[in-house]
Amino acid sequence: MNKNIFNVKVALIATLTSLSLGCKTFNKNNAKADDLKAIDLIVSYTVTLANNGEISFFNLKDTISIIFHDDLILYKLLARRKEESEKKISGSESYFIYKKNSGDGYLFNNLSDGSKGTKMSVDSFLNQRAFANATFDTSSLKLVEKKDSNKIVIEKYIPLTSDENTFDSIYYYYSPHFKNIHYSFSRNLDSIKGMKLYEVRILYEGKFSNKYNLPLPKREFLFKIEELQVSNFQEILHFFDTKRKFLN
Repeated sequence: MNKNIFNVKVALIATLTSLSLGCKTFNKNNAKADDLKAIDLIVSYTVTLANNGEISFFNLKDTISIIFHDDLILYKLLARRKEESEKKISGSESYFIYKKNSGDGYLFNNLSDGSKGTKMSVDSFLNQRAFANATFDTSSLKLVEKKDSNKIVIEKYIPLTSDENTFDSIYYYYSPHFKNIHYSFSRNLDSIKGMKLYEVRILYEGKFSNKYNLPLPKREFLFKIEELQVSNFQEILHFFDTKRKFLN
């Protein structure tokens, strides 16, 4: 089976800043959920499958958790998928940890991994595994609609130029509620709006494809950040404490 995945000409830039929580050593009795700040990075996208001249579509939803503690940043990465069904394999999530402003980090198989981990470049790893290799902007877009409701600003744009593979419209969602979240889809847009760009929806209308010689259905790509309350905070804090020695 040959898989052709539509590429969206946007992606994400992760702008990570430090926290000053002041907890340097782990003490199970003193551990608190407030010692961590965390978000979920949610990405939903349409996958196109080509098989024996026939095209089929289905949606995938991926979630990456990003957890901040002192000057350390931890990514809970995507679970592996079964090739035949694309279903996620429970418990197969790996973890990537690094120190703010460091060029290298370490990949671990799980939170119980007692090894030294695998040393990897932060930038290249996050580009390949965490949607962090491009940015959202408005330079090639035209604003056609703007709504301001209950402190949420929604802007609708259309591309200035387009072809068969270009999306038809894109929606940007801003909120002051998310300003203190230490992650950014676009530092420039956050600064201009004085709010956080926390959600982006990219829409494709149904249309005939000359490439595939058949009609394509409506499709949507979603990028969103949500605040996360860490339930296993004691385990996470212990992981931070035991791995800090690799990051100095």
